[in-house]
Amino acid sequence: MILTDKQIRELGIIAENFSEDCLTPNGYDLRVDFSKDIIFVRRKHKQILTMEYLKLPPNIIGRICIRSSFAALGLIGSFGVVDAGFEGKLRLNFFSVWDDVLVAPGERTAQIVFEETKGNVEKTYAQRSGNYQGQREILAPIKS
Repeated sequence: MILTDKQIRELGIIAENFSEDCLTPNGYDLRVDFSKDIIFVRRKHKQILTMEYLKLPPNIIGRICIRSSFAALGLIGSFGVVDAGFEGKLRLNFFSVWDDVLVAPGERTAQIVFEETKGNVEKTYAQRSGNYQGQREILAPIKS
């Protein structure tokens, strides 16, 4: 079951930097966390962090997709599923296909949709690996 705007607000999944303006009927628009304009350079990859700090309960996951306005500019986003029990800021990966794309601080670039699992997971993200648990800055990739 996909969570509604009311459920997202009431569950407090967006633990820090929640904005009512970013709430959608069945999701939440994630904003970029930096202090000045950045440019996604043509044919280059860039990682950014979300402004929002999430706290997912053990029965909620998140699926992320790029906002259509950025896809129309030629940005491609590579996002994983946000596991149940994850806590922290999200690292989003973008690639600009056609042109340089200017993004302002706090701009909404991606949307997350939250889904309820049929029950609590046996082990949360923190208990399985937790590599990025509590993330507030971009960390080096974890070697598997």
